[in-house]
Amino acid sequence: MQRPNSASASLLLAFALSSCLFILTLAQKQPTGGSDLGGGIVTKTNVEHFAKISLDAEEMFTLTQSSSYNDASNIYLAGKNSIQYDRSGNALPNKRSLSSLSTGAADGKFDGEVPFVFQMYGLAGGAGHTYENYESFAMYADAFVNDALKEQKDALGPEAAVALNVWMYAAHVLTIAVEDCALESSGVNLDIIGRDEALGGSADALEIFIAFWIGYNQAPGSDDGSSPYAMAERAATLFGTSGPNGEAKANTAIKSLFNEAQQVLSFPNACRSGSDTVGQLWGILHRTVSQMQVPLVQQLIDALVREDQDRISLYAKAVVPQMSSCAASTYRRLKEDLLDRTYDPTKFVDVLGDLQSSYDCLGFSCDDVGAYKTDRVAQCAELPINFPMAEYSPTSHVHLVSCY
Repeated sequence: MQRPNSASASLLLAFALSSCLFILTLAQKQPTGGSDLGGGIVTKTNVEHFAKISLDAEEMFTLTQSSSYNDASNIYLAGKNSIQYDRSGNALPNKRSLSSLSTGAADGKFDGEVPFVFQMYGLAGGAGHTYENYESFAMYADAFVNDALKEQKDALGPEAAVALNVWMYAAHVLTIAVEDCALESSGVNLDIIGRDEALGGSADALEIFIAFWIGYNQAPGSDDGSSPYAMAERAATLFGTSGPNGEAKANTAIKSLFNEAQQVLSFPNACRSGSDTVGQLWGILHRTVSQMQVPLVQQLIDALVREDQDRISLYAKAVVPQMSSCAASTYRRLKEDLLDRTYDPTKFVDVLGDLQSSYDCLGFSCDDVGAYKTDRVAQCAELPINFPMAEYSPTSHVHLVSCY
């Protein structure tokens, strides 16, 4: 067999390299088509790479259970399963990480967004604090997760990454859906903005939101997973708040609100000047965030009953700051009892009463939260329909309105 000369060998090598690069490029293109997220949610665009952030949390859970905290920390910081793509659909070298979902707050990514604003306001102590005070809390979620991993507190780190990082980022993307619609209705070209998540406007942002909430390969009604959806399923089991279909009522409500928002955006004049799309989406956003808070409150009550100080700290950090939008005295007491000092179990009845009194303001009901383990903690009672509001007695249940 005749050996190829050097020129031929160079040509063959160049051809082989170019072929490999071509194949590699094809392999790294963003997939097209919809994504089946489970439970009847099939998106029009491919959001699988967003949903796969739940696989990072899942691997972190597994690693912390075997005391491999350094490996869990590496996944948290660098990412592993969630590919990022540029605006042309090409894969980027860095993976999306659970850490990055939170650290963007330090660069002002969430500025002006209602859930995050109340989070900062509440962590800072409410009224009387300056903007600089709020800024110092921007990394609250990332700091909590890193500390939990560093101190090797079993699975607290990945649990916090879901309840704090993914939860707030999902609320952030949901807010983008409304913001993009408002910009479109004002005649702004969204391509000029160049967002790194929702490049196609409100409809895409909604689908990215539901991908973060449900996670990857999530079976409907199952708590087997590491997404906010699975967290809500676990909480519903504790509080008896699963619906007839076996799914947590909060998850069913969130999916229903997602479908409602999609329908609003399907009209020909959606997000156009003169339409009321923004107002409708704004209302859906707040109802959705309210339902997103239900499993956090349920998990907090569970931690209080079990006197699990680590998880009291976690879920109090997620819940109590949001209550800064409610009665100031109630918020201050909860902040002092759950955030500023170690929880005193003898104050359980008082703490529970303060939590329950805030449900209306946060936009959900006693029935939404349910009774803990049937008879361990009874379900609270709703206000009567005609309960006076500033000397006005309503004829329908209008108390259950979010304070946002």
